[in-house]
Amino acid sequence: MRWIYLAIIALLLFGTSRTLYIVGSRYGSEGTFLIILNLTATLISLIMIFILGATSINIGDIICGASLATLSVTGAVSLYRANAISSPSLVNIVLGLNFIIPLAVGILVFKERLDTYQYTGLIIVLITIILSIVETFRERKYCMSILGLVYSLVTFFTWGFLGVVVKFFKLVKLLTNYPFCLFLMYLFELTLLLAYYRDKHLKSKRTVTAGALAGTCSCVGSYLALICYALGEISITSLILRFAFIIPTIYSMIVLKDFNRLKIILLCLSVVSIVLLSM
Repeated sequence: MRWIYLAIIALLLFGTSRTLYIVGSRYGSEGTFLIILNLTATLISLIMIFILGATSINIGDIICGASLATLSVTGAVSLYRANAISSPSLVNIVLGLNFIIPLAVGILVFKERLDTYQYTGLIIVLITIILSIVETFRERKYCMSILGLVYSLVTFFTWGFLGVVVKFFKLVKLLTNYPFCLFLMYLFELTLLLAYYRDKHLKSKRTVTAGALAGTCSCVGSYLALICYALGEISITSLILRFAFIIPTIYSMIVLKDFNRLKIILLCLSVVSIVLLSM
């Protein structure tokens, strides 16, 4: 069960990366942020390959990396745009529900089972979701356009299936080299982004730092999540990782002055749920 602790670390890293998405989206330079993020992540994953001595590769790693890249980059672009035109709190609520996909597939397809503590943690997850919805719609300043909802749902589905794809490739013995798969994923993402933004003017320097930091957190977090999805249970991993919203919520409370008692309760319940899911 040590993979659970890796999932918690990945949670913190993904939460930090998601917060940087919010920071970057305020500058309006979508292409610069995403390209710097993926360039940084590609370089870090390449360093991982040589540090870990993972230089061998097979066709399965290439296919898996390309599949993950397509899902990941689609979700990343959609998330950036959703944060830019809608309330980040609403976006995080929608995105926080994507655990439903790997949870359902893990239980129904891969026959994973939750114990009593984990079912209790799942109940608290549902409570936090309800509280999040109540807290968000209680404030009139929050809004989400139809386009923002569409972008959020695209990220919901694409990122929701990431863990399922990893588990599938691992079970059919096509995924053998985690660092190389990660490198190919980010390299393919970077290639897609450079092709997509080739005719667009990229000049914002303010997003470079945010993008580089987000890329570092995303790369390390993705590597840990890859291990958890491949070797652990995708249902529990997805439940733990969905609490990545804790970090951007704290950011909103401190920096954006988006503070109230319900948010404190929400954060406390989230911590309790993570503990129960980890038992």
